[in-house]
Amino acid sequence: MKRIFCILFCLFFLASCSKTPETKANIYNNKLKGIWISCYELSFKNKSKQAFSSNIDRIFFDIKQKGFDTIFVHIRSHSDAYYKSKIFPISAFVAEKQGANLDFDPLSIILYFAEIYSLKVHAWINPFRVLIDNNTKFLSPKNPAYALIKKNDRRVRNTGEGYYYNPAYEWVRNIILSGIEEVLQNYNVEGIHFDDYFYPTTDKSFDDEEYKQSKSSLSLENWRRENIDKLIKSVYRLTHKYQKKFGVSPHCSFYYNHYQQYADIEKWCKNRGFIDYIAPQIYYGFKEKEITPQKQPLKFKECLEYWNNKVKNIPVYIGLGLYRCEEKGEFKEDNSIIAKQMELSCKKADGFIIFSYSYLKRNKKQTENIVKNLKPTD
Repeated sequence: MKRIFCILFCLFFLASCSKTPETKANIYNNKLKGIWISCYELSFKNKSKQAFSSNIDRIFFDIKQKGFDTIFVHIRSHSDAYYKSKIFPISAFVAEKQGANLDFDPLSIILYFAEIYSLKVHAWINPFRVLIDNNTKFLSPKNPAYALIKKNDRRVRNTGEGYYYNPAYEWVRNIILSGIEEVLQNYNVEGIHFDDYFYPTTDKSFDDEEYKQSKSSLSLENWRRENIDKLIKSVYRLTHKYQKKFGVSPHCSFYYNHYQQYADIEKWCKNRGFIDYIAPQIYYGFKEKEITPQKQPLKFKECLEYWNNKVKNIPVYIGLGLYRCEEKGEFKEDNSIIAKQMELSCKKADGFIIFSYSYLKRNKKQTENIVKNLKPTD
C-alpha cells in the first residue's frame, strides 16, 4: 500500500510541476506586441540615405530590445508617399519638401531593417487626409489633390481646419486603392492599416451636392456610411488578392465612429469581407469620467469589456495611449498604468499597439515598467 501511495504521490507531483503557471512571461505569448511609428517619428533633420538608414536601424534595434514584435509605420499620411510612387509625391517628412527628388526608398530601408530584427511591418495609411491646416503652399504640384484644390473641385473639400478627399467619389476611392496596390505589388509588408480618419466632419455642406446627385433613398448619415463601406470592402478584397491582411484602428467608442465619422465598425467586425482585425484606441485611464451619448463610460476596463462583447470573429488588438502620460492625472501619477493596460489587453484580447514610439523615450519610468512586462525575469 505504501508503495502504491508513493507512486501516486510522485505522479501527482510530476503532473503539477508540468503545468506552467500564468506568469508575465507567458501572458504575452502568441499575442501581438505592437507599436505605431508616425510620420513625425520618421522625420529626421538629415534627409540623406545614410542618416535615414542609421536612424531606422537605431529605432528598430531599440524596439526589438524592448520586446515588441510588430510595427505599424506610416507610408502615407497626407496624400503623399514614403516609398517610390507613381501616384503620390514623396512626403515632406522624409524629403526636404513634398515632391522633392529623393535618391533612396524609405520603405525599402524600413523593410530591410525589419527583416534584420525580425519585426513585422504593417503599412499605415490615412486614406482621406490631405492637409491638417489651410496652407496649401506645402502641397507639391505632383500631389493628386493639388490641381483639384486649385480648381475648387469637390473631390477635395476644405473643412475649415484642413483639406480632405471626399469619400463620395468613386475617383477618390480608386486613387486610394491604386496607391495601396502599388505598395502590395512592390513591398513585402504584412498588410495595410487604417487609423481613425474617415469623414472629417458632420457638416452637411461637406457633401450635400453629392448626396442630392446620388438620389439615394438612404439618409445622409447612412449614405456616408455606405461610401466608407465601399472603400473598406474594396481594400479588403485587394489585400486578400495579395494574401495580405487589412485592419482598422478606430476610436474606442462605437458611438463616435458611427455618428461622427460614419464608420460602421460594428458591421465590419460582425461580417466577413471587411477587415481582418480591429485595434480600438482605448486611450483612457481606469478612472476617467467621460461618457458617450449612449452612456458608454470611457474607462479602460469598461471599454475593453465592451469590445470583447462586441467582437467575436476577428482578433482585437488594443491601442494604448502612452502619449497621455505627459498629461496631468492618473497617467502622470501611475508609472505603471500602461504596463497594467498591456497586461489586461493580453489577458482579455489578442494583443496591443502602443501610440507611439517617441513617447518611450519621453516617459522613462513608464517605459521601464513596459519592458519589465515584456521581458520579465521570473
